[in-house]
Amino acid sequence: MVVLVPVNFLTTPDEPWFVLPMVGWGSVLALHVAWVMGLFDGMMGK
Repeated sequence: MVVLVPVNFLTTPDEPWFVLPMVGWGSVLALHVAWVMGLFDGMMGK
């Protein structure tokens, strides 16, 4: 993201296309963090 945001603003500043990879990567990262913290343990039906 540190690279994509400046590239976006230098190449096409009128279209914020960096948002899509940020949301996609951030949602997968959030799911991973929730898994590591054990937030899904009660949902798996142990």
